[in-house]
Amino acid sequence: MASHKGFIKVPFCSTGMQGQGCAETLKEKTTYDVCGTPFRSPEKPKGKCIICGEPAGEIVYIAKSI
Repeated sequence: MASHKGFIKVPFCSTGMQGQGCAETLKEKTTYDVCGTPFRSPEKPKGKCIICGEPAGEIVYIAKSI
């Protein structure tokens, strides 16, 4: 991820309050921010949240903070 430019699509537990801690941990450990979710995407999340390991509830885009 360190050399990647642009957005990365990843599984995430939640974009609601339940996922706030994961978003903060992501930023602290990687300097990446959660930027949003795919608009009207039929794609269902697979796997687990990249931070907490809980079942993914959403797909999110992350990108490096500048």
